[in-house]
Amino acid sequence: MLSAASYVEAEWHRRAIDAEMEPAGMALAQRYLADSTVDTTVSVGHRLINFVARVARTNSETRARFASIPEFEALAEAYIPFQTETPKAWLSLESAALKKLRKAIPVVHQGSIDALRALVLSTTWQSLAASRAENFHRWRKEHESVLGIDQHSGHMSDVLDAAGNVVGKRFFGNRRGHQISDGLTERTTKLAGDGVREVASAVEAVITDTLDSLPQLTNGFVLEIDADGHTRRMGGISI
Repeated sequence: MLSAASYVEAEWHRRAIDAEMEPAGMALAQRYLADSTVDTTVSVGHRLINFVARVARTNSETRARFASIPEFEALAEAYIPFQTETPKAWLSLESAALKKLRKAIPVVHQGSIDALRALVLSTTWQSLAASRAENFHRWRKEHESVLGIDQHSGHMSDVLDAAGNVVGKRFFGNRRGHQISDGLTERTTKLAGDGVREVASAVEAVITDTLDSLPQLTNGFVLEIDADGHTRRMGGISI
């Protein structure tokens, strides 16, 4: 919900700026909200694989298998829901981890694994992950309106002594926007919207698969939820 709300606000700014109802400088807010959307959307994707793993580990045989796999050992018997905080108990949504998880959990979860695999292989998820990785771990490119010096904004000349020998360099910089960021706000906003929709589809697929599998996972427990999130039937008793 947080990622969707951030995207909606980014889109509001985009439309308001286009309609000249807001000053062009509000594109800074648009970019910030779009970046925030990308960040929170990626976090939802990572939570999905952890949700699937935690549902699967409710089975004692699955916990035993987890204990023999280094990547999943922290999710075996020693794991305590809502208390365990070791980073090893949290998985990242990427192909290698997903492949190992598929082999470690019962086939009843195959629908959830398929949904996660489709998400991981999508160009949207790959772009989301790349954008977040660049912003957090490398170099977050400034907004188009930011003025400063980059590799295209200055020039250099030699400094000569009286005899004409080069003794140094003189650098000149022009105060102007960073060309490397041209169009980045619009691209990030579009990616944010595409990401929210792509991950939301994966969330729906995983939740639906989990609800459909509940009777098998719990020896008969049934939970039905309508499109508005209201419980329609639980435990086989109409509500």
